[in-house]
Amino acid sequence: MSGDLKATVGPGDVEGELAVVLRVENASGEPVELLNPDFGHPSPRSGWPFSTAAYRASLLMSYGYLTITVTDVDGEEVRREALETWATPILRPKVALAPGESLTVPVPVGPFYRLSPLDAYRVTVEYGDDVIKVRAEGAISG
Repeated sequence: MSGDLKATVGPGDVEGELAVVLRVENASGEPVELLNPDFGHPSPRSGWPFSTAAYRASLLMSYGYLTITVTDVDGEEVRREALETWATPILRPKVALAPGESLTVPVPVGPFYRLSPLDAYRVTVEYGDDVIKVRAEGAISG
C-alpha cells in the first residue's frame, strides 16, 4: 500500500531545533491508516533537554518506527548521537487519511546529529510500522 502514498522531506524548524518535515500524502482512491506519530510528551520531572518533537522522534526510533540517515556531500553517513528517553510509549489509534489528505511528521535532526552550519547534507527518513512504511529523501543545511 505504501506505493499509493507520496512521501516528501523538506527542511524545517521544529521548536527551535534544526529539523526536516516528513509529509505523507494519500494518493490512492481509498482511505489509508498510518501509524500515529503522537507518542506523548516528556514528563516535566524527566529533565528532557530537547523539544517534544525530539522526544517523540527518539521513541519512534527506539521502537523501529522511524529511521533517520544523514549523509554529507561525500556520501559518508554522519554518526547519530544517542538520545535515550527511558519511556514506554502508548500507541494511539492510527491516523486515517482520506484520499488526498496528508500527514506531517516533524523530524528534528539537530539533537541527533552534529552538523556544520555551512555544509549541505542529504537526509533520508523512513516512517511507519509493519503494515505501511514510507521513505523519502531531501536536502538540508546544517
